[in-house]
Amino acid sequence: AAQNVTLAALADAAGIVTVDAAALTGTNALTLDASGTNSALDITSGAGADSIVLGTGGSTVVTNAGTDTVTVGNVADDISTGADADTVKVTNALLTDTLVVAGGTETDTLEVTDAATVVDADFTGVTGVEVLKLADAAQNVTLAALADAAGIVTVDAAALTGTNALTLDASGTSNVLDITSGTGADSIVLGTGGSTVVTNDGTDT
Repeated sequence: AAQNVTLAALADAAGIVTVDAAALTGTNALTLDASGTNSALDITSGAGADSIVLGTGGSTVVTNAGTDTVTVGNVADDISTGADADTVKVTNALLTDTLVVAGGTETDTLEVTDAATVVDADFTGVTGVEVLKLADAAQNVTLAALADAAGIVTVDAAALTGTNALTLDASGTSNVLDITSGTGADSIVLGTGGSTVVTNDGTDT
């Protein structure tokens, strides 16, 4: 059956460290808000389109099938997504070289949800993730060999409005990139892979 679970301080005090929703089949989904927890959780979901928000404890997540969304809560989180196109949401502060994200078999997305300075080292623990999606804020991104190894082939900054600009240095990449920017005055430096760029509005370089 569909499961909607909220865990916080009382669940921590109760000793809850595992959430096992692997039995969920078909469209039955897990909606888990663990943002109020401090425990390191071990979470397994099923086949539905799950939504999981993590707390600060540093958790391990395996999502299995379904178009899943996982929101990072700690730089030590370890997230593995299964089949279907999944999204891992993360703030600039939590996107570091200690975060582990392993994408599954479809096109998976790492979505930065605030203004960010993303460096190549942030992709140290990332594999099997094809899309870097950026929120509507000023974004400064450097991609090189580690982003290539992570699987990044798309930079989606189409959400940027007004004067929010994308500053992208992809000169160290060899992947073929598909880049879309927003309405700001963007600055984009390409790598050697042969890329496609759509800049939209703004005085772009």
